[in-house]
Amino acid sequence: MRLYRASGRSLSQIIAEVTLLTQFPDCADVGVSRPVATADRSTHILELACGGGLRHACLFESVDGDPIELTPAGMAQFGASIAQLHPAMPTAICGDIRSLEPIAIVQDTLLALSPMLESREVSGVIEHDYLACFRRSELHSLPAGLCHGDAWTGNARVHQGKVHFFDFDDFGHGPLVHDLGTAAWHLRAPKPQIPVT
Repeated sequence: MRLYRASGRSLSQIIAEVTLLTQFPDCADVGVSRPVATADRSTHILELACGGGLRHACLFESVDGDPIELTPAGMAQFGASIAQLHPAMPTAICGDIRSLEPIAIVQDTLLALSPMLESREVSGVIEHDYLACFRRSELHSLPAGLCHGDAWTGNARVHQGKVHFFDFDDFGHGPLVHDLGTAAWHLRAPKPQIPVT
């Protein structure tokens, strides 16, 4: 069961995610965790009381299988599965599809930071150094389409040789290389240290 955050995603974006996963074709190469409809099959998205308010929620199928092995063979299988995921995506879905274009992501970040006065210095660096880089013309020629948005080994399992993806909360339309970049970032990100007691 996913309980969606109270802010940051509209119902229209949640509908787009659910539509993407219900319309994702049965495929021999790659699979996804699909949403489960209510018993009367009238909807996939519910409103649940939480913390004094209502939040949207959706039940998804569990993904059986083993984690992706962090070995050359496991990474090759994972990379191939991302390459198979992109062309399998439905071509037309309803709802509000988030933009994963680099400029849009940076602008969303700046908008989120704007209410925090202590972030002005960081925002200035992002705007003047990073945003300028993303405005380069060659970035506009990258192949684009629907992306998982948070494709990394923690959001996939291998079952009977087939990779199944889940957690499409950050999916959107943008350069397909976004999914490879996200996977690489997760591999390089520092892991939290667990204190020994």
